[in-house]
Amino acid sequence: MWVRPSRRGLGLAALLVDAVREWAIADGACELALWVADGNEAAIRAYARAGFVATGRRQPLPSKPAVGEEQWVLALTAPDRARPHGAGDHPA
Repeated sequence: MWVRPSRRGLGLAALLVDAVREWAIADGACELALWVADGNEAAIRAYARAGFVATGRRQPLPSKPAVGEEQWVLALTAPDRARPHGAGDHPA
């Protein structure tokens, strides 16, 4: 994900992550995964705020192998899947 420098700090990253999260849940995904380049502190903060966690899995950055990157993941839970069975259910 990339946000134009003049538009950074406006919450656009959170909006983009939310849109992808909603799309992925609707599509039946259970997890989002991404890679963050070493030194990209702004991305690390944004993804951590969104609930992503570092996996410790590392690889060279494909576009610049001298730089490393780390995988981050976010477990997805649709609202319907988050409720225990029977909670809030009403007979039709």
